[in-house]
Amino acid sequence: LHPIADFTATTTNACAPFIIDGSNIMLTTYPQANDTYGWYADGSSLGSGLAFPGDTILSANDSVQIMLVTTNVHSCTPDTLIMMFYTGDDPVAAFTMDTDTGCSPLTVSFTDMSTPGVTWSWDFGDPGSGTNTSTDSTTSHTYTNTSTINDSTFTVNLVVTNIEGCSDSTDTALTVFPKPLADFSFTSANICSDDIALVVNSSSSKPASTYLWLVTSPNPNGVVISDATAFEPTFTFPFNQSTSDSTYTVLLVVSSPDGCVDSVTQDITINRNPLVDFTITPEGCGPLDATVTNNTSNVSSTYVWSSSSLSPNAGPVTFTPDEFDLSPVVSFGANNSV
Repeated sequence: LHPIADFTATTTNACAPFIIDGSNIMLTTYPQANDTYGWYADGSSLGSGLAFPGDTILSANDSVQIMLVTTNVHSCTPDTLIMMFYTGDDPVAAFTMDTDTGCSPLTVSFTDMSTPGVTWSWDFGDPGSGTNTSTDSTTSHTYTNTSTINDSTFTVNLVVTNIEGCSDSTDTALTVFPKPLADFSFTSANICSDDIALVVNSSSSKPASTYLWLVTSPNPNGVVISDATAFEPTFTFPFNQSTSDSTYTVLLVVSSPDGCVDSVTQDITINRNPLVDFTITPEGCGPLDATVTNNTSNVSSTYVWSSSSLSPNAGPVTFTPDEFDLSPVVSFGANNSV
């Protein structure tokens, strides 16, 4: 019998490094025809025997010629079988993003720059977001930094795979700055127009943040802010003797050193002051019971009446029913003036 060289391969194309071994080269022995089995790669001997010794294609877009030479003891002409094995072009993963820093919430757009003919698998490095992956070539993701003080760093990973199943990956980090939390309250939300309003600033932000205070409505004219960029300024509002209380809206804007901004508003009511007015019988012979007409307007008020005398010998002045009445009767002794 003449020697017979015969083997099969499960695959002849793979990604580099392509390890060719006994798991994908299967020898058919023909023991009555063959006594020796010699294995070669591109003409160089790999060894002999029933088991393929193994070879590896290290580079992409490369090939190797595997040859089997069988002989027998009868000096018959050796038989030869040649099979080519190949590696394809490995993909190269690459991408760009429109920004790698910004304030929370930060939406980042990613554009694939990989070699053509691939599929994409994105991992945005943000598993808590609920939308951490994508298979689009161009995609975007919105990052949220839950802190108000510390930066958050996320690592974006892209894996690309070509039709041969070869893959490559790359990753890039990005930083999301915290958004400040603006918050304040007035020590009292209702004050009189001649009182000074105090604030408690409970904002949370990075060190070296700045603060800006503004009165936005109804009319900021006449409102005095002690220092509009202070952490806790004081406010003085216009005197109010109108027929209604005034409500002002105060705005606080907090800006971090990174340029991240948050704002908040609070209302404060400036209670109207009463407009005090009354008439009294201007003169008469004492003793005199004078009638008082109380013309105070604007608010429901409490009243306290008092008197002072310009005469050193004046007699007592009394109020009936008392000095807290709306319009008491004022009784003067002889030789009194008030």
